[in-house]
Amino acid sequence: MNRFTQMAWLIRGVMIEVLRRQMLWILFLVMGGYALVSLAVRQQGMDGVGAASFMLNLGLYMAGMLAQLLTALLALRQFPSEMENRTIYPLLAKPLDREVLVLGKWLACSLGGWLVYVMFFLLAWLCAPKVENLSGGLLMQLLMIQPLLLAWVSAFSLAVSLCFPRGVSHAMVIFMLFCGDAICQWGAEKWPVFNALPRFGSVDLATRFTDGIGAVPWGESLWMFAYVCLWIVLSLDVARRLFVRRAL
Repeated sequence: MNRFTQMAWLIRGVMIEVLRRQMLWILFLVMGGYALVSLAVRQQGMDGVGAASFMLNLGLYMAGMLAQLLTALLALRQFPSEMENRTIYPLLAKPLDREVLVLGKWLACSLGGWLVYVMFFLLAWLCAPKVENLSGGLLMQLLMIQPLLLAWVSAFSLAVSLCFPRGVSHAMVIFMLFCGDAICQWGAEKWPVFNALPRFGSVDLATRFTDGIGAVPWGESLWMFAYVCLWIVLSLDVARRLFVRRAL
């Protein structure tokens, strides 16, 4: 069995896990509630520029954050749960290279986040009141950066889950997702070392898009892509090193 076949089986296993998890359906209920409110706003004729922009911004923000949350929780439980339930031993006995296992888990968790984001994005886009004069170029940049952002969340969560106990790792990742950008901005004014912390919100273009601002200059957007890719590589390398050296 070659590496691509091994990773395909790993991805299949994680996808089955995603469908079985209760949290996925809870997130769908949350987005379903948003969809009903958006449709009610459109039905009542409250589709002015301000209301339409707010509803679209809320929908795209929720789509991004819920997809990130699902990706993070999915990645955080992969290795701790496998080791706790001792199901990792049959995987490694195939034999399955540890580096392939890390890469397969990362791709699977990323793919789960991508699929959820696409569904939630379409739900928000179709249900929210229409907003005029939005930038097509910025929309393309938004849809290009989101898969990388979710891949970053997946890689970062895997690395953190191998560094810290389960409760600490969950709290750390969720805090960085929801509050990390604000904390980094606040701390960087006093201590430059805060600039080295991951800032997931710094590459989220949803608010800029719904505010009707033009596309990000390509030089700046290339830097954003490079920033995210650098964090993905760094996080995956940390996860790989920790897992390869771990005694099982």
